[in-house]
Amino acid sequence: MTTLSTCRTTLGFGPDRVCFLTDVEGNFEYFLAFVELSEALTLVSTDGADGAVDLELRDGWLFVFGGDAVDKGGLVGGSIRVARSLVALKRKYPQRVCLLMGNRDINKMRLSSELTAAQLADGRLDRVAGPYWVPEAKRVSPLDFLNSLCAAETSGGGGGGGGSGGGGGGDGGPPREEVLKRNTLANRIRWMLKDTMGADGEFERRRAELQLLGGGGGRVGDEAVCESFVSSVRPGGFMHDLLHEGQLAAIHGGNLLVHGGVSSADGVALGCVPGREGRVVSVVEWAELLNSWYRQQLGEWTASPRWVSDDSSAVPRAVPGSRGGAALLDYCVPSGPPSVVLGRHLLKSGMPEPPPPSLVQSLAASGIHRLVVGHTPHGNCPTVIKSEAASEGGPYLEILMCDTSYSDMRTPDNRGAAVSEVQLLPDGSARVHGRLEDSSRLDYTLQGVRGRAWEGLAAHLGREEVRGGDLVGRSAPPDDADDADGASPPPFVKALLPDGPDGPAYLLCTVSGFRTDYSRVSPEDASALVGERGSARPLGVTRYDSKGDEVCVGSGGFSHTDSKADLVDRFFELVDAGGGKAALLFPGPPPSLLGTCLQVDTDSDEQLSVAELRAALEGQREVLKLLQGVGPAFATAEELLRMMDADRSGAVSRREFKTFVLRQIARSPRDSPAVPRRAIAAPAATPAAAPDRR
Repeated sequence: MTTLSTCRTTLGFGPDRVCFLTDVEGNFEYFLAFVELSEALTLVSTDGADGAVDLELRDGWLFVFGGDAVDKGGLVGGSIRVARSLVALKRKYPQRVCLLMGNRDINKMRLSSELTAAQLADGRLDRVAGPYWVPEAKRVSPLDFLNSLCAAETSGGGGGGGGSGGGGGGDGGPPREEVLKRNTLANRIRWMLKDTMGADGEFERRRAELQLLGGGGGRVGDEAVCESFVSSVRPGGFMHDLLHEGQLAAIHGGNLLVHGGVSSADGVALGCVPGREGRVVSVVEWAELLNSWYRQQLGEWTASPRWVSDDSSAVPRAVPGSRGGAALLDYCVPSGPPSVVLGRHLLKSGMPEPPPPSLVQSLAASGIHRLVVGHTPHGNCPTVIKSEAASEGGPYLEILMCDTSYSDMRTPDNRGAAVSEVQLLPDGSARVHGRLEDSSRLDYTLQGVRGRAWEGLAAHLGREEVRGGDLVGRSAPPDDADDADGASPPPFVKALLPDGPDGPAYLLCTVSGFRTDYSRVSPEDASALVGERGSARPLGVTRYDSKGDEVCVGSGGFSHTDSKADLVDRFFELVDAGGGKAALLFPGPPPSLLGTCLQVDTDSDEQLSVAELRAALEGQREVLKLLQGVGPAFATAEELLRMMDADRSGAVSRREFKTFVLRQIARSPRDSPAVPRRAIAAPAATPAAAPDRR
């Protein structure tokens, strides 16, 4: 009996960090290189009888795979081993591992209906259509493929197939009998891989992988390779298991994770669920409905894996009910409905495309400020796209594009030595670290929503060196020359390289069609480059040592751990002094954690008493409003003091204050119990305010 994996759309807001990997595409060597780099995963054993490796997921980490596990490969094919390793990891840590599905994963559902004996019958060959999602001028049917294959082989050009061809014999094409000789299961699979799945050569890579898994004996024949593809989508097969452990979307804190994106030239996928009228406003509800629809489609496919009618395969496009999971298959091909699987956030030139304000606002309304995706290869390391807030404190969005499958086109696997790990951290920041194709180290942290909050506090306290965020994801301003025909677009900042020969350097990138150009500049030059458009600020770069500990480096760099504690210290001193107001600015959602006006300890005795807390709560509306927004709920000053007073001394010390503040920073308000906030008695002129849910 086939069962679907437990699907967790919302992965939580707690102290866990997220390790993100995407678009392995059957490259087992790359998969192992990522595990070696990762601070979340440890390789335990490579001795699995089925090809899977045994991995350990370290405490405090979640693992999200972004989709496209199979199809290409490295030194030899790796689809079986990669898929089985991911499934094994998910089953070992079912609540801490999330597998998102990509188009290369979902389209394998077609194998169960398109490789039956009835579909390969000679009499049907003229009626089996090419892929409806490919433009007609480029569309290749099985007959076209066999005609080209026959012509190439009979002329001495070797195998290959593809391209258009005649009907066989009567119109000047190869003799019909020669074409029909080649109408085999192996060639039908080769056609599917090459002309409908973008996986040319996977048949031979699968042969090599099967030989490797079999101990390197004699050559694996076509029959065994075909059986590997056909059985992979049966219950117990590696693709069947992968699909049933997967989902389409996940949310962690302010991060939305999908395979491709939430918009493209085909439309906006955000809020859309196939078969459902209208848009779902809540991002969490939408993601849950989308995952539920995915599970329903998989259930249909499991119950009806073949065409309902043998004639169904001749129709020009997907027809609901023609085979189980037809709507899901249509969801992951071009010309289908707007899809998170195929979303793409790039201009036609290949340069990053900032999302429209309407999309930014829709995501921000649900507390989403970062989109993490794969699907679209974009250079030798992840690309960051930043949409700056239109107004002070307004919503903004950061997009992390993490598919690096075309890191180095000079190498056989198109990747070379490049590998990067993306980490989503509890404070809302994101760290990217790894190496480029030339083994140069990259390492930087995107500060995120709460990171910007610390900038606001630092500015108030006069800590100039931590005001600015990093420059990664920012672009140089266009000039008149950029508008000329054939001119290269202005570069964007792709990564920080901390170990350059002359010190830290920024990697600049320009994409024009299939051409990608890189250059390296000093932090000063990078700041000047993007500063022309007014978006550059002093650098705020976090670096890590070999153990993964944060260390302070660079112009304006600061350690998250040390500097945040230090800032709270300074904040406490201002509060304790009782003079003036200590401002802590948290722009945009989620709501402020400490507030904009907090003046509590009036006697400056390094202790906050219940009387001082009560006076602040009753006399300062902003204090009450913002502390109620932090959670958990409290009704009196005595309750609030008990929350902070860890040693039960009856007063709150500096240490206790710091511990309470940092704990609230590291969690989301949504982790609080879903109970109504209770009003605290306050003067009529300053009634209790509802939590700030901007």
